[in-house]
Amino acid sequence: MVAKLSCRIAPPTRRSRPVSLLLLLVAATLLVLGLVDKAYSLTATKRTATGWDPVELTTWVAAQRDKSLNLLVANISPAGTAKGCVVAAQSKSDPNYWYYWVRDGALVMGVLGQEYAMTKDAAAAKRFEQLMWDFVDFNTAIQSVATRSVSSSDPLGLGEPKYHVNGGAFNDEWGRPQNDGPALRASTTIRFAQAYLNRGGSLERVKKLYRATMPADTLVKRDLEMVSHNLGVSNFDLWEEVKGQHLYTNTVQRRALVEGATFAQFFNDTGAAQWYQKQSGVLTSTLDGFWDSARGYFGASQQIDGGLRSKSSNLDVAVILAALHGAGDVTDGILTVDDDRVLATAHVLAQHHLRTFAINTKYRTDLPPAIGRYEEDTYLGGNPWFLTTLAMAELHFRVAARAARRGSIAVTGRSVAFFQGLPGAPSVTAGTTIGKNDARFAGMLQALMDRGDGYMVRTRVHMGADGRMDEQIDRWTGHMKSAKDLTWSYAAFVTAATARDAARDAVRAAMKA
Repeated sequence: MVAKLSCRIAPPTRRSRPVSLLLLLVAATLLVLGLVDKAYSLTATKRTATGWDPVELTTWVAAQRDKSLNLLVANISPAGTAKGCVVAAQSKSDPNYWYYWVRDGALVMGVLGQEYAMTKDAAAAKRFEQLMWDFVDFNTAIQSVATRSVSSSDPLGLGEPKYHVNGGAFNDEWGRPQNDGPALRASTTIRFAQAYLNRGGSLERVKKLYRATMPADTLVKRDLEMVSHNLGVSNFDLWEEVKGQHLYTNTVQRRALVEGATFAQFFNDTGAAQWYQKQSGVLTSTLDGFWDSARGYFGASQQIDGGLRSKSSNLDVAVILAALHGAGDVTDGILTVDDDRVLATAHVLAQHHLRTFAINTKYRTDLPPAIGRYEEDTYLGGNPWFLTTLAMAELHFRVAARAARRGSIAVTGRSVAFFQGLPGAPSVTAGTTIGKNDARFAGMLQALMDRGDGYMVRTRVHMGADGRMDEQIDRWTGHMKSAKDLTWSYAAFVTAATARDAARDAVRAAMKA
């Protein structure tokens, strides 16, 4: 798949001399390569204060959101796979992602579950509902597949990271176990069940997801039991590279147990509900330990006892994903998106990646940087990813939404650099709380929204002209790279666009109040 890079440019000026055949040939070649487009090109210069037309951008985001959702759905149960299988990407070689990853599947279907909960289109709701039940059936089946992740604390081997697309075990060497997968799957299934019941679904069908019996014999109960009995067990991180304890894993496990406790109580499984709640508290107590006060950001991992040891900075976008996927800002306030330590981490991460990846200082320097996983990354050359760049967009939108709804913005010694670094932001100092009656409040909300939009435009610059996204963006050329049509890339765009819509509504409401 040839990458088509795009970005808005100003109308061409008239030339006083004929254009040479050579120039025409060069222009034609660039068009084929996707480096020039009449609407977008990498070498565009700023045309407005922000570098893009906000009205046109809103139209594009809505259209790209629809494209991304459709491309996401196309990777659910594609031809040649078992019903309910979510392939990681449409890539069967170099690299081969034609597998089902528990983590990716849960995150992708979590997005579809959210769409199911929100849509007012009856036909879409029916389609999404069937896809969700197919996902449930597929995952229930693979829970009984013997894998190499079986251990005394995980007798079913639910920490197995990936399966063949027919649901069969993947028995090659791999980073095992990966204990975030069952937690994410439990949360996705629980939230779908709630949405399904809210739409008048059958309680008897939901009971097939959770039964108060031991040994556990239902999808959600098995996952919650696995998570709650494997706290502190060394496992691989979400990038499948580092073995130890991880902020991301602990955060999503905690979310699953908090939600699982409520779900268990709904089925009158009081003892289990109390156990899950207790274990979630154990995980909560671990989160502060990942803060590196000397470096001024959250470290991604600790107690490392295997896998790669080259991530000397321990600075990883996984921290941002933990805040987004842990849902602290919409559940109970633990590790929220606007936690000043998360904001400090986001600021340092952006600064490091600005200088790490050449495209950030070569193309569209008016935009925020394309974000990778971590600066020492060497996988396929070590590049920015679409999903990680979109995660930064979503973070800014969700911070703006929380501030608008709360009516204030607290600036601390940890977060002051984050707020001062927002282009066009009003001047702030540490220890300041900006209330809605402060003239700076509206300006800071706008700066957050503009920064989020900037990250959206950054992905637009590098994605295909047809709206397709692969896994990575080449750090030198800006072309798309690695697995084609990565499903998680599309899921990340949908969640970022959804967060943008919510933030726009919240900001408008705050300005009217």
